[in-house]
Amino acid sequence: MSHVNTQPKNDSPSTGDRAEAAPRLRRGDDGRLFFLTENGAWKPVLIRPCFPWTLANRFLSLRDEENNEHALVADPEELPEESREALLGALADTRFTFEIESVHQVETDFELRVWRVRTAQGDRTFCTKTDDWPDRLDDGRIVFRDLGGDLFVIPDLETLDARSRRILWSYVV
Repeated sequence: MSHVNTQPKNDSPSTGDRAEAAPRLRRGDDGRLFFLTENGAWKPVLIRPCFPWTLANRFLSLRDEENNEHALVADPEELPEESREALLGALADTRFTFEIESVHQVETDFELRVWRVRTAQGDRTFCTKTDDWPDRLDDGRIVFRDLGGDLFVIPDLETLDARSRRILWSYVV
């Protein structure tokens, strides 16, 4: 099993050496992620975040269809560029984007905001940290990223009903 070490140590190998030990990854024509095995074969792997709620983009387990782990990537930034782009692209494809049509409620629970919304895909509840604020993009869209990395988008704030806008006003001003 390959492992990308991200803990700095005085005796740690140079960045180039770490890149040599890092797993080699690529995307197939079908969009799947492939891992280069020790015998030189490309094997399809699935990404399993070890901490999907707290560190969604770190500590990523790469597993085959039998759930055997082939690599653990502590930090994708430690990978060579081609492998990093393949991994991050495949990771992005595993996440969903939900279009928010109305907001039912926003509650604060400890250090989390709990959002209850209606999306094009149905009613959803998602959580964000109270320190995390939605991003307002140049085109006017408002984007929320939940703790699992899924995206919730309001394409145009003005298209929401008055009650939803009233609930949202303090979060998106």
